[in-house]
Amino acid sequence: MTLDFDQICALLPHAYPFVLIDRAVEVVPGQSITALKNVTGTEPFVQGHFPRRALMPGVLMIEAAAQACCLMMLAGHPSPKPLYALGRVERFRFRSPVRPGDQLVVTAKADKVVSTAAIAEVVCRVGEVEVASGRLSFGQVGSA
Repeated sequence: MTLDFDQICALLPHAYPFVLIDRAVEVVPGQSITALKNVTGTEPFVQGHFPRRALMPGVLMIEAAAQACCLMMLAGHPSPKPLYALGRVERFRFRSPVRPGDQLVVTAKADKVVSTAAIAEVVCRVGEVEVASGRLSFGQVGSA
């Protein structure tokens, strides 16, 4: 299964400028996802996050990974869709900066899933370079 930007916006409760996933190229609902974030020079964070040496803040990489995980859980889910929220960030490491012009590839695999919560292992790459990785826990906090 794949998801384009319009499908992503229909699943996530976020609005501009906080939708941080542009496309999901491979989704196995409840199990795994590979999602893309095209980082551009017009991103709202570029103006304040080192204008002469812009980079994507680590907290936004975590947020992009959390959105990818939520998409993994929401894809193929019948209505009404649950609303998930990030619960815990564990062992997240940042190895290399992500800059305008880069395409961030977020891969998440569910490690443990129960009816209203999940834990996922996440790896973020730019090309073949691993730029960040960690473990995210998230749970259902209502329905959208």
